[in-house]
Amino acid sequence: MENTVNTFQQFPHAVLPEANADERARQEFTKSLKQYIQDQMLPGVKQVYDQRCAPRFKSEHGHLPADRHEARTAVRRDAYFQSYVSMQRLSQELMWRSVSDSVERQLDGLIEKAKSVDGPGGTLKLDPDFVPPRYATAIDIHCMPGGYANVVGDDDISAGAVYDRGVYLYAMGYM
Repeated sequence: MENTVNTFQQFPHAVLPEANADERARQEFTKSLKQYIQDQMLPGVKQVYDQRCAPRFKSEHGHLPADRHEARTAVRRDAYFQSYVSMQRLSQELMWRSVSDSVERQLDGLIEKAKSVDGPGGTLKLDPDFVPPRYATAIDIHCMPGGYANVVGDDDISAGAVYDRGVYLYAMGYM
């Protein structure tokens, strides 16, 4: 039998936060919601675009949308598209919140575990005067609160821990 990667299980590691029953339930709900949006709602966007939005754009402008900017103009007022993007945004926010609960609850222990991890990899030493660029700090990239450069204390690993678990949930919503 050929070795295959189990894409439905996150690889456990020493610094992976453990979700309690309530957190797991929220994470599973969020994963299922993301999957529903991807499988059931997204295909309807093309149908709505083809049947309603593009023809309406053509009647208003005399031509079909010529590029992505015009296509966005054509769909942005449509109620179905607005529902789809609203649900996408909500599910993204729910994903990070469901993961953040586990990380916040265990942060001190995760930091201690991270200090003692022995294994492959390396170290990253930043200039103590390093300031993350504004493009990484000005907005919550992918709605992740605080973004990738968020630091809440000494030896903080919360951004990495949240991202690690969140990416799994994100990917599972698209499997």
